[in-house]
Amino acid sequence: MAVELRPSKRSRLVAAVAGGLPLRTQAASSELSRADLRGELHKHDSTTTPYGPLFKTMSLQTTSGGFLDVLFLCPFAVLWLMGSKYVTFAGFVGCWLVGKMCRLVLYCDGITPGNPLRPDHGRSLEAFYWTFMEWPNFFRNRGTHGWFSFTFIEARLVEQVKGGLAAIAKAVLKQFYSPVSDHFDLSRTGVCVGPHHVRAEFAAWMSDERALKDVLSTKGATGNKPCCWCRNVVGRTRPRPGSTLVHFDCSDEARFELHSIETFNAMVDDLVSQVGVLSARDFAFRERVLSHVR
Repeated sequence: MAVELRPSKRSRLVAAVAGGLPLRTQAASSELSRADLRGELHKHDSTTTPYGPLFKTMSLQTTSGGFLDVLFLCPFAVLWLMGSKYVTFAGFVGCWLVGKMCRLVLYCDGITPGNPLRPDHGRSLEAFYWTFMEWPNFFRNRGTHGWFSFTFIEARLVEQVKGGLAAIAKAVLKQFYSPVSDHFDLSRTGVCVGPHHVRAEFAAWMSDERALKDVLSTKGATGNKPCCWCRNVVGRTRPRPGSTLVHFDCSDEARFELHSIETFNAMVDDLVSQVGVLSARDFAFRERVLSHVR
């Protein structure tokens, strides 16, 4: 006769907190007290590392002229803590991330805890995660292990930030790559994970079309140029024969003209120079043609 082993209280606590649901819901479904769940959730609040506290705050300017303080998990402190606390994790890092310039990937998307089909968006959040491209597929494909949490911001607060998601994305990047020379920088100073030293350069943002266009302040599919990377790929129109423009259904990559930092900034500068010069209608048309939002 098989005997069903009941998971330990410790494993149930970890699983419940990782679920991300409200403590009341977790307590009811896991037969754990809210006090136990709250203790598990906040047990590292006061943890300090050579890279500072585990939880730090970044200030974002709001449209009203004030500042919004957002709590985030410091990536340097997280890696150092895990490397010093878990020998197996330090060994795993040594196998995959050491001896090379790694590639950092950031991910953001809107989430709604609980019932995602609820009619209102009162509990909607903008979630930010990060990982390294060098991790093996089996690790990166496990969402609860291969991706590290950075921060969660309520959707209603994102709307209050001056510059929206693009400004938040810029602030997030600065926590990995500081413009101040004597601050920690993932590509310049790297981070110590147990006995290992890891460095990484920024590689990419991952998100759906809506989040990606918000991060880059582009029009996306609503603009004449749906691709934020290509200068001459268009939609909503058919290029004339012999034109340098290419419709987005073209599969010949050799015909694509890619943006550089200079050409992308020139597009932004063009829009900025037309503020107050063009009428609202003409300015909206120019944004749609350039497919960038000032």
